[in-house]
Amino acid sequence: MPLTQEERSAQRLLVGLLRGGNATLDTAVGLRIWRAQGSGEWMASVEEISEHLEVLGVPHHVAVVRRTYHRRLMTGFEIRVDWDDLAAVLRWAPSLQRLIDAVGQPMAEETPPASG
Repeated sequence: MPLTQEERSAQRLLVGLLRGGNATLDTAVGLRIWRAQGSGEWMASVEEISEHLEVLGVPHHVAVVRRTYHRRLMTGFEIRVDWDDLAAVLRWAPSLQRLIDAVGQPMAEETPPASG
């Protein structure tokens, strides 16, 4: 089934963020996309990215975070996709699999041996 115009546009934005280095992947959170407060004037805003992820059916949430950037403390937002939800991203951006393989999935907490 062909993609709708909305899906095609959302997929382009998602792939562009991944290829452009605007998204990071870590074992603690999953996929993270940082945006400084007010950065929507010159780049895709948090709201725009969130809307595109909703069109693609990618579960995500937005967190308010503070970062140090060039010795300045900045408040901004992170769009996060948990590790368990990355399959929804892979559907639209299969190239993410290489990054997932490079980072490796988080290790499950070890269960202590049963005493007996």
